[in-house]
Amino acid sequence: ASFHAKHNPPQKNMICDHCQTALTIRDDDKPEIAKRRFESYLMSTQPLLDFYRGQHIVYEVDAEQPIEVIQTHVKAQLE
Repeated sequence: ASFHAKHNPPQKNMICDHCQTALTIRDDDKPEIAKRRFESYLMSTQPLLDFYRGQHIVYEVDAEQPIEVIQTHVKAQLE
């Protein structure tokens, strides 16, 4: 299962809702690691995204919406 501290927290702090085991925080969630990952994204992934946008085959998702709304929009684009 996947949880997010702010946007999709578990019901019990740091306990998985599905199997009741302790949750962990990934090492790559540290600020310095996240900064390197973002720099890598800008150099390798962003150019691909720009290319596919030019082909009109990229669908943007407003991730500030509730998960259920996002799922509905994504499923509609995939049909």
